[in-house]
Amino acid sequence: MENDPKNPSLSPEGGAESSGPQAAAASGDVSAQMNSLLDEPATEDQAKKSKSKLVKIVICVIVGVVLIGGGVAGALWVTNRQKPENVVLNAMVKTINQKAVKMTGDLTIKPGEGTGVASMRIKSSGESSILPSSSETTITIATEDGDELEVKSSEIYLADGVLYFRVDGLADTVKSVLRKVMDEMTAGMGAFYDDEGQEMSKYMDGIGEILTDIEGTWWRFDIADFGVPEEAGDMYDCAVGAVSSLNTTRTKDELTKLYKNYPLLDAKKAGEKQGDYEGYDVTLNAANAAGFLNNLRTTGFYQDFSGCVKSIDGDIDTDYGNIGASDIGNLNDMPTFRLFIHPWSHELRSVSMNFSDVDVSMTGSMTLEFIDAVNVAAPEGAKPVKELVEGVAMKVCDLFIVGSAGTEGLTMEDCLEAMTDTYLDGLLMSGLGSGL
Repeated sequence: MENDPKNPSLSPEGGAESSGPQAAAASGDVSAQMNSLLDEPATEDQAKKSKSKLVKIVICVIVGVVLIGGGVAGALWVTNRQKPENVVLNAMVKTINQKAVKMTGDLTIKPGEGTGVASMRIKSSGESSILPSSSETTITIATEDGDELEVKSSEIYLADGVLYFRVDGLADTVKSVLRKVMDEMTAGMGAFYDDEGQEMSKYMDGIGEILTDIEGTWWRFDIADFGVPEEAGDMYDCAVGAVSSLNTTRTKDELTKLYKNYPLLDAKKAGEKQGDYEGYDVTLNAANAAGFLNNLRTTGFYQDFSGCVKSIDGDIDTDYGNIGASDIGNLNDMPTFRLFIHPWSHELRSVSMNFSDVDVSMTGSMTLEFIDAVNVAAPEGAKPVKELVEGVAMKVCDLFIVGSAGTEGLTMEDCLEAMTDTYLDGLLMSGLGSGL
């Protein structure tokens, strides 16, 4: 074979392997050479490389174990966190700790036949941080005769405990209902109804006038306007203080701890979604509800309220005794509730409710949006509710008690006394009649 200058390995000088005795002689004893290599001590560089390789292997093993173990632990954590009871518990705890909430709700009630009412729908919206809060409600009543009646109300509750409210549509609604009731009561009475009709109409017109005075105006309820005894005013302040404290960090921490110890709701997946929110059917846990209430009195929130009340009247007992699961009532008679909660953030988005028995059916829902604060102010031109009470009392006195004599020159106290005497006379006559 000719030498190949491009491939030295093919020439004898290039060290090409050849067969036969010459190759064996050239290569020598392979076993001897291997033993020589094994017996030869490793160089310092070789030792460093081996040690480095060993360290890398150990690190890889550790990382692998951690990743596998962490993956298992993470999977277990996610699985446990996503259990229905834990999703609902977390949602309730988050709700307790929110600063404020904006709500919109819709409730439909359908009484049984023969009530005169085909359905009643209540739509509401509002914002609340406990105090202050505001809301607007519209009640629409559909009668079995096909009529539709509507009443609207608005409320503003300020942080100082002063309540403002307004009602619209009340007079027409009540007059319509009273007219239907009167027609049913006097059906078939013929001439008697004709004789009494004018008297009944007078009363209905009078009631309509009273209700007209109530609606369309903002009224302010401030207990200080009524000149009540100091004790009653202080008691009201205790109640307002207790309600206001529900939005403090201390009370929220107390209620959070209490709820975690006694979760009020049992839960299971409903198999329904609203967008990204999963539905969970919940029922009240009677034993936990009893435990929650029994331990509520240990909170600073309740003790502050109890101490406030007792400082006014030491004879008042604020200890409501031990409550058992049987005291909670028959849970089968309660509506069913479904909560829609985000599966990862565990934020409560909405609540739906259903209830039905032989007498009535109810369906409703409420949507929640958590916000940072509620900004409300007293409405302009609001009148003290004391003025309303006095005006209504005088008109009732004039309509039902005094009659043709009129109320001129009478005080509210005179009218109240006259109404009380008339009521007692009615009770007396009723008692004599039943005795005869």
